[in-house]
Order: sequence, then C-alpha cells, then structure tokens
Amino acid sequence: MQAGSSQSVPSSWLSREGLLTLALVALCLADLSGGGYATWLGFAALFTFMGLMAAVMLASDRLPEGAIPRLAPPLLAVLLVVRFSTASPIVILPVAITFVLCVLADNLPSQKAVLLVLGLLVAVGTVVMVIWVRTIPNHVDVIPLIKDGSLRLFAGRDPYTGQYYSSTLGATHIPYTYSPVTLFVAAPGALLGDVRYSNILFALVTMAGLGALAMGWFDRQSAGRLPAEGGVFAGRRKLLLVLAVPLMLPMVWAGWTEVFLLGFLFWWLALRQEHPIISTVCLALAIGTKYTVVLPLAPLAVWAPRMRRQMIVAGIASAVFVYLPFIIWAGPARYLHDTILYFLQLPQQPNTLALQSLLAYFHLSTPGLGVTALVLACLLCALAVWRPKDLSSLLLAAAFFTSVAFLLNRWSYFNYWAMAGYILLAAILTTGVDEPFARPWENFWTGRSR
Repeated sequence: MQAGSSQSVPSSWLSREGLLTLALVALCLADLSGGGYATWLGFAALFTFMGLMAAVMLASDRLPEGAIPRLAPPLLAVLLVVRFSTASPIVILPVAITFVLCVLADNLPSQKAVLLVLGLLVAVGTVVMVIWVRTIPNHVDVIPLIKDGSLRLFAGRDPYTGQYYSSTLGATHIPYTYSPVTLFVAAPGALLGDVRYSNILFALVTMAGLGALAMGWFDRQSAGRLPAEGGVFAGRRKLLLVLAVPLMLPMVWAGWTEVFLLGFLFWWLALRQEHPIISTVCLALAIGTKYTVVLPLAPLAVWAPRMRRQMIVAGIASAVFVYLPFIIWAGPARYLHDTILYFLQLPQQPNTLALQSLLAYFHLSTPGLGVTALVLACLLCALAVWRPKDLSSLLLAAAFFTSVAFLLNRWSYFNYWAMAGYILLAAILTTGVDEPFARPWENFWTGRSR
C-alpha cells in the first residue's frame, strides 16, 4: 500500500483473493488426477474448486480484499503444467520463471517493472509454444479436423460436408463439429502447415486482452488500474497475471479452440466501456466461435444492462453474418447434425471431469439434458436474486455458472475447465472495478426503473 494509507491490506487466506486463488489451485489439482479422470482425488479437488467459489459469493460482503498469499501463485504455476511437462523438458523454463517472479513480486512495485516482467514471460512462453508445435507431435483429433476444415473452406468446398478422422471420439470419420469463426481464425496456421500457429497468435491475443481488462488500459474512468504503488493491484496480485502464460501452454499444444473464444471474450470486456462498436464485434466473433460462450454470458446478461444490450446486438449479428451463411450452404439439417446432434449420439466418455463420467465409471445411471437444463435454470434464478457488488463479483458468478454447467456436461476435458479457470482469473484481477448493475425487476433493455 502507499505510504499514509489509512487501511492495511490483509494477506490472509480468508481474503477474497486468497480463497479464489485456492480455488484455482484446487482446479489444477483436479486435472492432475491422471489420464483416467474418474478418481476420488480429481473430483474431490473439483468440488473444492466450486465450493470455494460458492463460499466467496455467499460471503462477499464479509470477506476483505487482500494480497495473494505468498506461496499460492508459484504453487499454481507449477501445478498448471505438471501433467503436461513430459511433452517437452523446455516447458520447465516458463514455469521456473513464473515461480521466481511470483516469489519476488513484492520487489517489483512499479508498473514498468511489472510490464517488463510480463513481456519477458510472454516472450519465453511464445518461444516454448513455437518449439512445441514444430517438434512435439500431438495426435489430438482437434488439430487435423480444424486444419482440414479451414483448407476445405479456402478451396471453395463446404467444410460441413467433409468427413474427418477422429482419434478420440470412437469414430473413424466425423463431420466438422466446430462453429464457423474457427474456420477463419485457424486459417493462417492451416496455411502454414499446423493450425496451432493460429493458437499461438490467439494465445497472445488472449493474454493481451486479459491484461488490458485487468489494468484498465481502455477505460478512461479507471485511468489505469495498475498504479505505480499500492492501490487495487498491491503486492503479488500484479504478478498473478503471469499465470496466464503457463495455463495457455497446454491449450496451444493440443490446439483447443477455447483460445480463440477467450481472446474475443476478454477483448470484448476490455473495450466495452469506451469502444462499444469494436467490443460488440469481438463479442459477435466469440459467439460465432463456440456455443459454450453462452455459459459465462448468461449471468452477465442478468445483471449488467450495457453488456446485455451488446449481447443482443452481437447475437443477432453473429446469427445473420456468421451462422446463417453456413446453415444455408450446408443445409439446416446437416449443420444441426454436425454441430449439435452428433455429440448427443456419441457414447459417454469415461475419462473426463464431469459428473456423468463419474457416474458412468461406477455403472450408474446418468441424468439427461432435462435435469441439466433445470439445474442451470434454477441457478440462474438464484444468481438473479444475489446482488453482485462489482465487476469481479459478476465474473465470479460467470465462472461459477460455467463450472456447474461443465460439471453436469456429458464430458469436460482440460480445455473446458481451463476456460472456467481463465474467467475466475479475470475475476481476481478485476477486484475493486465497479460496473453499473441493474436489478431483476428493472427494464430488461435499458436497465432503468420502470
């Protein structure tokens, strides 16, 4: 804190940031449960992750804001990539840098030092990702599927009429199952021979968007949220931002499309106040990237009227300019089958962090879509009654709602939970940032009282 500050910053684990960082640690422990995720360790850690988020939400008015406890960020940095470290020894380098920087965070009080450190870590992480893509093979079916779909599109052929090889879904040939925006954003990598080059580019876009959101670079009202000393980003919270780098490494290596979704989503959040048109375009692209984007958007739509208006405009734009051309091109029945119905026909996957996977592992009956829809509807109603106090609380609600949906999903791999983890990381980094909220009984469109 700055000299002369009248209020000290608590560093207890009982602080808001401490408990939420513990939640991230629990999420990483859940993913360390091995190739077969259906173990008591993994699900115990996963329920701890969700329980800590719920506890912070329920006690939001009584928990103080404080600095991140000393050992949490370096521990989290290690856990994020332990499971993936066997892919290449070079991954230890960004993890080691992250560990050291988090430990030394209190000795980096100035904004320039923080930015220099972030730049160094991003540079090292980028080099590692390029080396991974060029030298370490990965046989996850996402990579050839998106590459072949993009190349098929640029050859003038409908990607949704092609048949692609799958290594994980138990099918020799599968349709193109991703949303249209993925075809375009993955094109540079596909043309260079490996679609993951596009993932590297969007990893940088995602980290830049998260940094812009956390630091308030595009919000004149905040005048920048990373002051030279003290303030909201006192102490280790500044360098919690570096955890975005090791978390991104396995996402890029496996070619997961949440990298694209998160990039568009964070830039929408960062630009929404001062650049509504550009931010709405970013949101429209996020909606056109993957259907799971509706999960974090749902709680935001309940409380933030300006966000709600942008969602409606972006949703219409994405439907008309992104989805409709491909629906017409492929035909409504085929498009619906390839992107939605195909997944419903697949057998239950036993090795994911989802409740249905756990029940299937013990040969128990699994709940249907109706039960999942009912639970999520009830949770959304509960969130409408709960009153968030700031943007951080709203993002925490988005992370929690998304996590509940993934828990009830048919299967949820690392990329699903990494998406929830990134949104929670954004919630920690935006603590203290105000956002105008509506009440449930106020006008849906304007947010003003009737």
